[in-house]
Amino acid sequence: VPGPLWRAVVATVTGIVAIGAYYGTWYLTEEVAADQLPVSPPEFLPGDSWVFGALALLVLVAAPMSIAFLTAVFGHSAAAPAALVSGALLMGWIAVQVLLIGFVFWLQPAMFVVGAVVFALGFAAYHPATADAVRK
Repeated sequence: VPGPLWRAVVATVTGIVAIGAYYGTWYLTEEVAADQLPVSPPEFLPGDSWVFGALALLVLVAAPMSIAFLTAVFGHSAAAPAALVSGALLMGWIAVQVLLIGFVFWLQPAMFVVGAVVFALGFAAYHPATADAVRK
């Protein structure tokens, strides 16, 4: 289990990202999103709204970041892999988002960098069990 400083940093960053993703999920399900967003939902998405995008944000960003937050707060052995996976998912989310709707907001590259930081923190602390360690 990573040390207290690592856990505090990961919990802070992933907690903030999770809260933002939950807010984004709520926002995309509201009518105001259609009026305020500078782009329309891609035509291939189900429905004529951002609801599918909101659900994807919930599943691909908010939930994994919440898991990374909780595992870091409680010092669970899955904290490093959770950070690694949630960081990778956030970077993937942003990459796909930019491919689908283009560069819309400064937050897109900023969140990609945050995802890279979370991924790097998870990677640095990740030490998978070796076969020898498992046998002992």
